[in-house]
Parts: sequence; C-alpha cells; structure tokens
Amino acid sequence: MQPDSLLYIYLFLPFCLVVYYLIPQKGKNTVLLLLSLVVFLSLDIVFTPLLIASCLIDFVAGWVIEHNRDKNILCRFILCVAAAKDLATVAVMVVYRDFFGFVLPLGSIVVSLLSLSYVYDIYRCKAKAQRNPVNMLTYTMMFPRLYYGPLTRYGQMEYDLNYRRASLSLLCDGLIQFIQGLAKKVLIADGITRVLDMIVRLPDYNQSILSCWIYFLARVMWIYFFYCGYLEMGAGLCMVFGFNVRSGFHHPYMAKSIGSFLSRFNNSLQEYVERYFYDPLSARIRVRWMKPLAVFLSLLIICLFYRASVNMILGALLLTLVLCLEQRSRSDSRRFHVPSILAHLGVIAVLGLFMILVVTESPAEAWSLLLHMFGLHVGGMELYNQQIIYILTTNYVSLIVGVIFCTDIFARLASKFSSSKSYLVNLAIIIVNVLILVVTTSYLIG
Repeated sequence: MQPDSLLYIYLFLPFCLVVYYLIPQKGKNTVLLLLSLVVFLSLDIVFTPLLIASCLIDFVAGWVIEHNRDKNILCRFILCVAAAKDLATVAVMVVYRDFFGFVLPLGSIVVSLLSLSYVYDIYRCKAKAQRNPVNMLTYTMMFPRLYYGPLTRYGQMEYDLNYRRASLSLLCDGLIQFIQGLAKKVLIADGITRVLDMIVRLPDYNQSILSCWIYFLARVMWIYFFYCGYLEMGAGLCMVFGFNVRSGFHHPYMAKSIGSFLSRFNNSLQEYVERYFYDPLSARIRVRWMKPLAVFLSLLIICLFYRASVNMILGALLLTLVLCLEQRSRSDSRRFHVPSILAHLGVIAVLGLFMILVVTESPAEAWSLLLHMFGLHVGGMELYNQQIIYILTTNYVSLIVGVIFCTDIFARLASKFSSSKSYLVNLAIIIVNVLILVVTTSYLIG
C-alpha cells in the first residue's frame, strides 16, 4: 500500500482519520498501532512479528534500565545488547537490500533505529520508560514513517505519546504538508523519472555531452524530490495524528557550505546520527587528530542509510575531508579568508563531485560519467543531437519546475503569506493546496 496510491489517499487515510478521531483519548495509541499493524501485515506478514518481538525486547530493556539506575554495569550491558541487536538488524537489511536485491520488509530499518532511540534516551535519562508496551510500539511502528522516516527521537515524542490533544491548526498544517510532499513525489519526481528513462534507453551512439549533463542534473533533482516527498508525507501524517513533528529537507542545494548542506538534507536523519552516534563517539575520543574519524563514521551511516556501495563510502570520505577543512578555515579565519563567491563555487564543485558518486553504482561508472560530461571520453562525443533536443522539448515543464522548487523562492513567498492572519490568505492557501491535490489525483488516474 504505497502512500502515493489512490487506495491509500482516498480510502485508507479517510478511514484512519474517522476511526482515530472518534476514539476517546485513552484509546488513540491503540487504534494508531492497530492501523499501523494492518499496513505492516499487508506488506510483509512473515517479518512483521519479528519486528514486533524486537521492539518488545527493547521495551523490556528500557524498563530494566529504568528500574536499575544504581546498577551502572547492568544498565550499560543491556544498552550494548539492545544496540547490537538493532544495529545488526539495520546492517543485515542494508546488505540484503543493496547487494542481494532482497525486497526489504518495509520500515524495518526505520523501526530498528527508532527502537534504538527508545533505549538510549532512557539510558541517558533523557526520557522515562513507557509503562504500556502499546505506547512504545506506537512510537516505533507508526505507519506514516515507514518510508524513510522522519527519524524523530523518543525523548522528542515522549510527551505527545501520552498527552497529545487534537488540534485543528496541527491537522491543517499536517494535511497541507502531506499534499505538498505527495505533489513533490508524484508530479515532480515521477515526471523527472520519465526524463531519466528516456535518456537511459538511448543507445550509446546517440548519447551526447548535453544528455549526460541532463541525466546528471535530473538524477540530482530526482533524489531531492523523491526523498523529500516521502519525508514530508510522513511528517505531515504524524502531525495529522497529533504529533508535533516538523522535520524534512530545507533546500539543501541552496547551501553555501558542506555543513549547511548536511543540516538541510534530511535534518531528522542528520540530527539522529549526531545525537546517537557522533556525540557519544566523539566524547570518547581524547586525541584531537582522531576527531575526523567520528565525523567520517557518522557521514558513512548517513550515506549507507540510502544505499550501500563503494561510491557512498567514497562520498562520505569526500564530505569528511571538506567538512574538516571548513572547520579548520573557520578557526583560522583571521589568518586566511576566502571570498564568499569562491567559497560558494567550491561548495558547488564538491557537491557536484559527491552527487556524481551518488548517482552512479561504481567508481568506474562515476569516472566515466565525469569524462562524458566534459567531453573527455576516448572517441569524443558531440555536444548535442536531435534525440536529447526531443527529450528536452517534450519534458521541459518537469525539468523547469524541478529547478524552481529546488530553490527557496516559493518557500519564502509561502512563509510571508502563512504568517498573515487574514482569512482571505488562509482561504487562498487552502484553495491552492486543494488544487494541487486535484492535479496530483488526475495525474495518478491518468
């Protein structure tokens, strides 16, 4: 049951909302968990009980830690066992997903990471253990977050799990964010997919320098809108069910530094890795020159979350080197100052090289694409041809819309309008989003 399908949007979600809002407050977590289990079981009836068992083990681990604060060795041992279990599950799922073509039980990686967050926050006294396993399972297995998150911290959602109340403003904001995420996935990402398919189907003798550049830029835009769309849909539905989750992508390609890019690109994943991996690891590294190791391992986890490959390892290494140079330049800013224009161009070059690694499967393929893009491949390549002109003229709308929405132009305009308390402005926002939903629906039907 895909979140961008008509069955999900017009049958399952309305049913969930009616049942959820008719149930008394004490039963909302139970209803939300049952609805989530329906989604899980419809996707994988075999692996779902194993996920539930894994979460219940972490529930017991959190309870034991909560009631044995004075026994530090026992608490640390339980934390290590729970973390090893969850990280091993994530590692196995990533390996099977990317190296063996195994169709993953949907949400297994996200559920394992959220379950680890539950145990760790209790161990660090950032939150209290749940008395009811239903609440803990609701946090880890909430169906809106099956597709790539958002990876919220347990301490961040502890209050909402127990005391949230329905809010009309939160409901409206959540529906708007869901509709906008759906449009990014269906209208933009899927439209760009057609361009990519047409270029890939071109034979080698019909490829050109322009086709290589269009393929690269289209893949970069597709990555942004695909993951951003799913994440905004998940965060929006969490808000619809009363959880104040406001995380996502913040126009990462507008970043003027690598650090800014990392904080803008799926900030929920970046914050999760920083809290549960980078901070504990860097705190235990006493030698200053070993600090980059913690940065590299954290970036490696972020990269492998999306795909496990040699290119992603190289990409994590590249970002680590540049990020360390940025930190060094900030500390030495009095002695050496780089003009902002040159710094921005340098960031674009680094991100371009990083994205070349991301959109290709191997170092050899990345090197080949780089040579083709600059016309340096053996045998040469024409600048453009009729085939790529035809692809551009038949799909220019998707590409132009993708380029525009990669920037923050409309986000700035929307923030100005949304800050107004005028009823006409609020009505206009509702009408625009309804029209977006209608266009998206017609696209799904057609």
